[in-house]
This record gives sequence, C-alpha cells and structure tokens, in this order.
Amino acid sequence: MAESKYVGNVFVVSRLGQLRNVQNFIKQFDAKENILIIQYSVADGPILKNMIEICERNLYVEVIYLKLPKQPLHVRKKKNIKMYNSIQQTLNYILEEKYEFNNLFLCNADKW
Repeated sequence: MAESKYVGNVFVVSRLGQLRNVQNFIKQFDAKENILIIQYSVADGPILKNMIEICERNLYVEVIYLKLPKQPLHVRKKKNIKMYNSIQQTLNYILEEKYEFNNLFLCNADKW
C-alpha cells in the first residue's frame, strides 16, 4: 500500500476576500502543508483571474480548481447532482493522491 502524504489543512474558498483571509491565517499561524481548493463558476471569470494572481502558491502543497455550474445557488435537481459529483470527484482525487489532513476549512459566502 502506498504511503500517505500528510497535509495539515485543506482550505475551500470561492471569493477573493476568503483567499486573502486564508493566506493571512496561514502566515499568522505558520500553518504548513496546506491544500487550497478554489470553487468557481463560469460567471466568476474576472474573480477567478484575480484569485489566481494573488494566490501565493508557496503556501500550498497543491491548488485545486473546482468548477461549479453557473449560478450554483439557484437550486435545481440536475445542477445539485452536477455539483455533488464535482465535489465528490475532487474529494476522491485528494484521497487517491493519498493525502491525509487534520483540518478542513470551508469558507462560506452567503448570498441570499
């Protein structure tokens, strides 16, 4: 059996401010061995570009881009299934890469 790769933290963000907060958190607490998951949709083009530009890749073992359907908060069964499958595929990738982590940080962006 392949040996696991330890990472301390997995951060999930979808907004520029969240990414800035995560990076400040990592620096403030000297967090090591981090994975970053950036959630985005096709409507987030300019935001995603800015996130890529300010992402300090040296803070992360890996950066994963998770594409969501357009307008992910508009609930529809087909869209929910697609999002579920995308998230499951991303988590399976992390597990297949044999990552083990202590903490999962889900940054929330309520838009109602």
